[in-house]
Amino acid sequence: MILPPGQRMHLSRAGIRQLLMELLELALSTGAVDDAIRGAGGARLPLDHALVADLEQADQLQVDENSWPECASMLWL
Repeated sequence: MILPPGQRMHLSRAGIRQLLMELLELALSTGAVDDAIRGAGGARLPLDHALVADLEQADQLQVDENSWPECASMLWL
């Protein structure tokens, strides 16, 4: 999954705005940055629903086979 700059680099909307100005000389308002982030998030929702539907219909789901110790017992998912 590709994370937006705000999550990947821990930047605020104002920080993203400043980064775009410094790197690309692109002057955007903080509201425009927020609208772009919200629009990208909304655009991926149909893909999320399709992925969940495919996983629910799968014959076999892959699970985490890594164990961890807890109270002198080894646990798995």
